[in-house]
Amino acid sequence: DGVRTRVLRRLTADPDSLVRQRAVRTLVVNGTADITREEALALVADPDPLVRYELARMNLDDAELLRDLLLALSRDTDPKVLESLDARLRMERPREGRPADVYRAVLPALHVRLMAAPEHFDFGNRSGPLEDEVGIREFTRWTLELDRPVMWQSLLAPHRAAGIVDHRPAAWAQLELESQLALVTELDRRNRNLLVDFVGHLVDHGDRATSEALGRALLVDPARSLLTRVVGAIALQESYDDRDADALYTLLTEKGWEEMDADEIAPWMSWLGQVLQEPVRTRAARHAVGGALPDALGQALVEGYLREGDAWDADVIAGVLEAWHDDETSSIDCVQRAFGLMDEVPEALDAEALEEALRGPYARTALGVMGNLRDPRYLPAIGACLDPTWARKGTPYNQIWNAARDTLVAYMSDAAAEQLMKGAAGSITRDQRDSYLAAVETIQRYQDAVESWVARMDRKATDLDTVAELVAMLSAEEPALRAEAVRSLATLRAVEQLPRMIKLLQDPDASVREAARSALDRLHEGS
Repeated sequence: DGVRTRVLRRLTADPDSLVRQRAVRTLVVNGTADITREEALALVADPDPLVRYELARMNLDDAELLRDLLLALSRDTDPKVLESLDARLRMERPREGRPADVYRAVLPALHVRLMAAPEHFDFGNRSGPLEDEVGIREFTRWTLELDRPVMWQSLLAPHRAAGIVDHRPAAWAQLELESQLALVTELDRRNRNLLVDFVGHLVDHGDRATSEALGRALLVDPARSLLTRVVGAIALQESYDDRDADALYTLLTEKGWEEMDADEIAPWMSWLGQVLQEPVRTRAARHAVGGALPDALGQALVEGYLREGDAWDADVIAGVLEAWHDDETSSIDCVQRAFGLMDEVPEALDAEALEEALRGPYARTALGVMGNLRDPRYLPAIGACLDPTWARKGTPYNQIWNAARDTLVAYMSDAAAEQLMKGAAGSITRDQRDSYLAAVETIQRYQDAVESWVARMDRKATDLDTVAELVAMLSAEEPALRAEAVRSLATLRAVEQLPRMIKLLQDPDASVREAARSALDRLHEGS
């Protein structure tokens, strides 16, 4: 190998340009080239652009020489040479066993080429500087200097799993806070869809301390946009101190929300309601139902609050119904979730509002809650929904009929069956009537099964008491009692008492022994 390398190095100075091309190409194919600085720089000045084209692909172990070689080629004016160099810079990445400083030697040339021809670079394949912490920091700094959406997508786009956040979390943690703030600010200005994905990955995968520092800096800065400060609140997620909480509530009550695009900001508000932790979460929801935000945004925040968690504030649920129940422009999801939680938050239960909901678009949700509660006081209201003349809006009649029928079946009571019979008598179609009668049969079958089970359990309890008395009689002094007891145990098929019955085969009284043999034979024949 040493001889071959020396021969190839001699051939790179051959007068024939074709020989020089093939010599450089062979050095590239063979891997890391052992070439002197003088030889390398001489090739950079080679008059044949195809020699320089091959040279741009060469690997060197000397980091300083590699940096100088690629920098020199980055100033080349031949398009083919620059095309080869750009391809090499795009694909350059750390390799096992290769010193990091050798890989990082490509960064100066990459910077030159990025500034000169940013349209040539798309690192969406996770190659290039996005494989190295130092490279990410440098690339982030350069990205802020350019207005190239493709570079932003390379750095942060979802198809790269948010790039530096969860692909290289250590690199994200090493970025200066100013760079992180600049990234979020630029994304807010350029591509808010990317900002949504970026913050999502930041919450799920980012370094906790770094993310919280960024979130706090965004949230408490009144000079930033309302949206960017919401991003800060989301990035904080779990670590609100009193100052952060105060900043959040100040943000929710500031002016300017009316001017925001509700369709754009509503998903963020919903997300905020989901990721906040208690007690900040509930306090923010109370602010929203209290009118701190425009209705559309307040409803989005509260809808997120009601969507997640396992404990909800009764005042928030009551506030939703009071503020938005009768508003035809309000979020159906928000009000519907408030109704749907009444069976889980007893303090929020409002029987009057629940029954009134049967006349509107939340009827099916109200019926579901009533079915879960199984409170007999709701049966007349549920039965009224079976009446074809029942006044309602927002939900097709057949859906209400079916939901009311299923809710009554959930009660499994005579009173519920009575409501179904009334509904069948007033039904306007045969299918509807048959459906109600089938529901009555379902309740009847259930009640029959319950009665049968109760009777069985009563018999079993009685048998158990009897068996206990007979077992005690097996030890009686009178042989006649012992004999009668063992025969009765066989009649009751008390097989669990076999050991005691077998023991009586050794009883001193012949009549008892005969009774025990007869009892055991009966049990054997019955098995």
